[in-house]
Amino acid sequence: MEKKEVSLRELTEALTYRDMLMHENEKNFQDIFFLNPIAMVITQINGTIVKINEAVTRILGYTKDDLYGTSVLNVYVNKEERQEIIDKLKKDGCILHYPILFYHKDGHAVPCIMSSKIIQIRGEKNILSVLFDVAMGERK
Repeated sequence: MEKKEVSLRELTEALTYRDMLMHENEKNFQDIFFLNPIAMVITQINGTIVKINEAVTRILGYTKDDLYGTSVLNVYVNKEERQEIIDKLKKDGCILHYPILFYHKDGHAVPCIMSSKIIQIRGEKNILSVLFDVAMGERK
């Protein structure tokens, strides 16, 4: 097998290209996240809310400032469910179509279907959850 020498210039170009692709992928993910009409939330494993999109504010009535940096447990009707979800995520890697109740800012329960997956963000494990408000059609 022939050994190929890689110049510093070629290595630098390859790394620059890789960094550009990573930046584009991150930007595309952020665009999809924030523009999505389906509610999306990213939490740390410990439950701290890192990001939400506008759809979450419509469904739950909270502003982004109300939720960023707080515990997702504040909106769980059944707080014990959070540990069940974490255990299932660690075992299976994802949860699909999980029925769950969240509190709206005004105090009423909002029934949702949630799908979640553990994702890596800058080397740390986080949870990406997608929420569908099952009662939305009844309110229209």
